[in-house]
Amino acid sequence: MSGNIFVLKLKDDMDVFEELGKFAEKENIKYGVVLGAVGKLKDFEFVAFRERGVIEKRSLKEPHELNSVSGKIQFLGGKYTTHLNVAVGEKSFKSINGQLVRGKVAGDLDFTIRKVAIDKIIEA
Repeated sequence: MSGNIFVLKLKDDMDVFEELGKFAEKENIKYGVVLGAVGKLKDFEFVAFRERGVIEKRSLKEPHELNSVSGKIQFLGGKYTTHLNVAVGEKSFKSINGQLVRGKVAGDLDFTIRKVAIDKIIEA
């Protein structure tokens, strides 16, 4: 099973979504689950879905520690798409969270990704 788990090491200023897409294409990952990540984001934007269709958007320029991430990478409609839910730490020790829509690496950022065989996905 270890042949299906990868650690992708990203460096400062790399675009998170661009690099995840290039990696998935290189490794022929048609569906991958993001198991976790360690590092920092900068110049990023995320959205949170609130009550009754209200969408809150937030953009942050300065580096923030990535406390938690979950998500997926998939080949859909002829292209790679990535969905990431993140929690980042503020200086006050509070976390803010949402769906990441763009972001760059601040320093280093390591993603752990599991490749899932398409025939192992069960739709209920």
